[in-house]
Amino acid sequence: MARGARRFAFGLLSLGAVLVPAAGLAYLGAVSYRADRGVVAAQLEANQGAAQAVANDVDRRLRAALDAVADLFDDVDAQPVPLSAVRLLQQVHPLAQHPFRVSPDGRLRSALADPVAADTDFVALGPELIAGARSCPERGFAACVRAVRAARRRQRQLEAARRLELALCRGASTDCEPDARALTDVRRAYQSLAGADDTGPAALLGLARLDLMVADGEAARARFATLRERFEGRVDSEGIGYELIADVGAAEAAGDASALVGLYARLGEGVYRAPARAEMAIARRVEQRLDVPALEPELRLDVERIRERIDDRRQRLRAAADLALETESVLRGAADDPRGRPALRDPGKTLVYRRRPDGSVVGFAFDDRALEQVAGAVELPIDNPVATTRAVIERDGRPLQGVRTLASASFGTLLPHLNLALVNDLSRPDPLDVIVAERGRRHLLLTGGLATLLLLGLVATIRSAARERELARLKSDFVSTVSHELKTPLTSIRMFAEMLREGVSGGDQEREARYQAIIVRESERLGLLIANVLDYSQVERGVVRYERRLEEVADVVRDALETFGRLGEGEAGEVDVALEVDDPTAHFDVDRAVVVQCLLNVLSNAVKYAGRDKPIRIRVRRKGARVDISVSDSGPGIPRREQARVFREFYRAPEAYAAGVEGTGLGLALVKRHVEGLGGRVALDSSAGRGATFTLSFPAAEQPVTESERGRAA
Repeated sequence: MARGARRFAFGLLSLGAVLVPAAGLAYLGAVSYRADRGVVAAQLEANQGAAQAVANDVDRRLRAALDAVADLFDDVDAQPVPLSAVRLLQQVHPLAQHPFRVSPDGRLRSALADPVAADTDFVALGPELIAGARSCPERGFAACVRAVRAARRRQRQLEAARRLELALCRGASTDCEPDARALTDVRRAYQSLAGADDTGPAALLGLARLDLMVADGEAARARFATLRERFEGRVDSEGIGYELIADVGAAEAAGDASALVGLYARLGEGVYRAPARAEMAIARRVEQRLDVPALEPELRLDVERIRERIDDRRQRLRAAADLALETESVLRGAADDPRGRPALRDPGKTLVYRRRPDGSVVGFAFDDRALEQVAGAVELPIDNPVATTRAVIERDGRPLQGVRTLASASFGTLLPHLNLALVNDLSRPDPLDVIVAERGRRHLLLTGGLATLLLLGLVATIRSAARERELARLKSDFVSTVSHELKTPLTSIRMFAEMLREGVSGGDQEREARYQAIIVRESERLGLLIANVLDYSQVERGVVRYERRLEEVADVVRDALETFGRLGEGEAGEVDVALEVDDPTAHFDVDRAVVVQCLLNVLSNAVKYAGRDKPIRIRVRRKGARVDISVSDSGPGIPRREQARVFREFYRAPEAYAAGVEGTGLGLALVKRHVEGLGGRVALDSSAGRGATFTLSFPAAEQPVTESERGRAA
């Protein structure tokens, strides 16, 4: 490609680098605002659609849970429903926290009334035993009368023993020291009653209290163990199993924290036969006796886990009691379609119920937290740019605190008092801001890229203009320099030719020969200058052609030195040129005349800048597949900042102008172009004050030169 064509293409590229980014910036500025508004609107619509989708999913789950509750009461006839069936229901339908059924006559059937005692068949002692003794016809009437009289007598003896026990420490505040004789009388009274089935439990408990009174914990624990063994599976008049009474007494008698924790764990597991309310009261008593902070870490963790289970049971009992208050309103307001409303006693809970064809009502209660957990488990059908976006419940239109509402949706007629909202924490960024910021970053990157490209285009344009101005100046200097360079040899040629014509030599043949030599030398110098100008013209147009031949490197260098000498640059005694050939057999495929011209330009520069009194060294060596021709001088050297510029067209270093060194600024530029055109490269090694070494490197010939080829080369 011609030099002018390259400049034209570079100019077009620079102009495009300015216009295209400018148009891109204008277009981006025109559409970015509208695009951002569209993205925000689309995201708001997506948020609203996601909220409604979650609300619809929750509605479906509520209706499915209501059907499952109806099936539960149809499949289970026990009253109340076993806890195992309730837990299975809640695993599938977490919203059915408190299922219930109201019969047409208003009776409540709750799965939470007493979940521990649901499957227990209690056997009571006391008055029931006496009543049973009255119906014993198989033993005869007289036997039955005697049994009843004996039972009444034991009851009177038990009451007397209790009065004696109370009299032992009457008036004592805490500890007392009972009279030994009175203590023996009370002990004897209880022992006489301990063997009977009706008074045995009370008598054993009385004996245990007496043992504790005298600080005999081991004996007391033995009494409780006997009570547990003899009356396992039975309850007292209040429905409390004797196993529970015995374990409570043994744990308190032991005075050991591990024993109390074990009892607390069994209370949490619900293994005892007792009314749930009584069991919860006993659990609270055990909690009060436990010094939790003083426990070992493992026991403390156990107590915390057990407390969670017991608290759950307390909540179930409380919920069952609350449901009993809802019976009348639920039965009155139920319809065939499911409906929901806040609970009367606890507005934080919601009742969902419907009427069945048989007139009964089935439903369940749940709190907002359970509803949020179910809603939060639904995958949001949107791209969620902020991890804290979640679903929460709005009740009665009250504003949410500490969160940012992104969208809200109604549950419809099923839960008219609740709304579902998609929110995220105020401490976290707004998802819309995140989207806008992300698009802003993309816009910034795109704008920055276009601006950078625009800046590069402007820089390139400015540099191109500066380069063109510099090139114009250099060309002007070149024309002036060439005019001077042409004028000097032409003046010498004309002057000595006129001297020959006018016979100034006076017939002196030696003088005439010198005049003729000067004319020839100046002609050759003029020819070299014209050749450089013509070569530059061909290189500029891209039409230069090389006539390649296999040449001996050393022979080409000697030819250049011979020509250099004829030009008067290397007359004997004026310039010391040393040639060193490392490999005389080295050959390369080049245009001989071009290489000679390149070497003449390098040698001429060496003489101009180093001076005629400084030696010049030429070295020819082969390095692998390449042949190097190095020309070294002892001149002032070339500063590093100028080394890349010396190979430009028309460029001359400021030092050359200051020193008055003649030149056109084309020599080294042509050297670089010609050497690279022949497949080689030019290297410069120099520093200020240490001379310069120009190395012309060419590919070495692959085959030795034959005699015929040597003859053609000659």
